[in-house]
Amino acid sequence: MTTSSLSKMIIFMLSLMTPTPETFDKKLPSIEVGSIPRRSVIAAVVALIVTDSLPAFASTTPTAKLECLKDLPPLAKDKVRLFLSRHGETENNRLGLVQGSRIDAELNPIGELQAARLGQALALSNEHPPFFFHSPLKRAKQTALIGAAQYHFVADYYDYKTKKGTIQLLSDLKEIDFGTSVDGKSVESSKLLRDSAYTAWASGDIDTKMSADGESMREILQRASSSLYQLQRAASKNPGRSVVAVSHSSFLKVLLAVCQENNLLELRKTVQLENCCINVLDLPLVRFGSTPSKRIISSSSVLGGPLSRAPSNYSLKIPQSIVVRINEKQHLFGLQQECQVPSPS
Repeated sequence: MTTSSLSKMIIFMLSLMTPTPETFDKKLPSIEVGSIPRRSVIAAVVALIVTDSLPAFASTTPTAKLECLKDLPPLAKDKVRLFLSRHGETENNRLGLVQGSRIDAELNPIGELQAARLGQALALSNEHPPFFFHSPLKRAKQTALIGAAQYHFVADYYDYKTKKGTIQLLSDLKEIDFGTSVDGKSVESSKLLRDSAYTAWASGDIDTKMSADGESMREILQRASSSLYQLQRAASKNPGRSVVAVSHSSFLKVLLAVCQENNLLELRKTVQLENCCINVLDLPLVRFGSTPSKRIISSSSVLGGPLSRAPSNYSLKIPQSIVVRINEKQHLFGLQQECQVPSPS
């Protein structure tokens, strides 16, 4: 990379720190645009230096595929597309500690580079969505900020004709509140409590909590429904009909189980959501009049099917959805190798 190219990149990313009153959907909760931490900007710059996603810049590991979203099926005219991502890595993730909504950890250096890769992959997709939503937790917000910085640089480089994007808080995207008995504990020591709660939830005991002060599955399911509808409306107002949402592993698994109508326990066992992976959903475009939706009821497979113990009158309305891709991670390949510091000779 030439000095002039690097200077231009840094100046552009630093310009994103300037707060602006621009918002996308004033009906959604608290807007936050700009204010990107300088350390995060530096991480985003470094990530660009070590990749070849932009033709003028240096090479990357041959295993990384930043155009991994290019082969998604075309977005139908009557649909919107949601790109749902898990946040980047934190030290709690690295150390194997449970990290629910009570743990507000920041990204570690690997997590910042993962977030930069996320932004690059989204920018290089056919939709290149400019609107980033995030949960209230720092790790999700930082991921969205760095991802948006990457998106904006790529959009400027390729002169995308898209509306200037926003970064916006969506509180319903927060991680599950596991409660004080589980949050912050090691994955191994809390396994029995977590397995017991998921088994109960998957059998329809939707008012069970992992800890006495934790969140019930009834509350989690309501947040999943609310998140889907808010993101669907936001994407429908966007000319590109697509948005990004940065959330958390356990919450996203519940959301995906609901959309696929898969049993909660089965999806938890079979699906691994990597840090900064990308999941893709297609939902109906919101139009005047009725928009296709469906209901999760007590006998749905999500809650155990015909043998479910859920209240017989339980019902949850969600948008009709097509799960296009789960746990896309090709854009993250090679990061660990790139971040290794050579041993002194």
